Amino acid sequence: MARQARHDADYFPFIVKEGKTLFILESKYGLQGIGFFTNLMRFLTRQPDHHVCVQEESDRIYFFAQLHCPEDIGMDMLNLMVKTGKIDAQLWTEKRVIVSNDLLDSLQDAYKNRKNKIITLEEIRQSYHNNPISYPDNTAHAALNPEIEGRNPQRKGKDRIGKERKEDISMSETEKTVSDGNGKYPSCPQTEIINLYHKTLPELPRVKHWPENLQVILRTRWKEDPVRQNLDWWEQYFRYVQESDFLMGRTKEAFVADLEWLVRPKNFTKIANGRYHGRGGLSAKPQPGISAWLEERNHATPG
Repeated sequence: MARQARHDADYFPFIVKEGKTLFILESKYGLQGIGFFTNLMRFLTRQPDHHVCVQEESDRIYFFAQLHCPEDIGMDMLNLMVKTGKIDAQLWTEKRVIVSNDLLDSLQDAYKNRKNKIITLEEIRQSYHNNPISYPDNTAHAALNPEIEGRNPQRKGKDRIGKERKEDISMSETEKTVSDGNGKYPSCPQTEIINLYHKTLPELPRVKHWPENLQVILRTRWKEDPVRQNLDWWEQYFRYVQESDFLMGRTKEAFVADLEWLVRPKNFTKIANGRYHGRGGLSAKPQPGISAWLEERNHATPG
């Protein structure tokens, strides 16, 4: 049975030799500084794509509770870690996103036997650029809690078929109207794409929550190619997925994709290249891919 690709890790390397950041934290805060440093690295290691946004007050409260540290002292230590370069200054200053490039580098070993690659600092920066996301109070912890419905594509979700429910997707209205600062591409209409996914693929698991780390991934797929920067293309993409026995759970593997799986970079590339298209599972032979499929459909359309 196929397993969903992981984007977190079970460990991070802790170098015995004392670095500048840890030395300063210990000198100023004692054991509390050491505890904060190690708890932060542990927390980021187990987060999807190893970063977290604490822009919302409710997210900060939850975050510092997880690290067992008062917010005022914790904010002081985070600002100190920005000054030493342990935390990315740009993302922290502009978006209150906590990410450590040193940690990303140190986690390369944890990904060496995986098919998927670890996210890069530049990918995280680009995803947050002029795209602020705010969460309603009732879903403030969604980005910090990966245990959300629909994350496991192994579940067939047959109980969801044909049911029309109002889903709380936790999406900012600005996501629909604000483009990037350079005006090079329209903003990614995440809610509309999710609605198209629900409408076109009702057999697949529904999106219950769509936290910031998943918005990052979808936004990246949108920005990568101007062809994808319209809703018509995404509707056709989902129709293309619908013709895959493997992705739709019509094979002995009993695997069913969900939206997250469909937009993860490595999976998305295989789908677009036709590796999962048609009957059966993963195809080793070259396939026409979605571009040829779209062209064929357009030629077949009257008028």
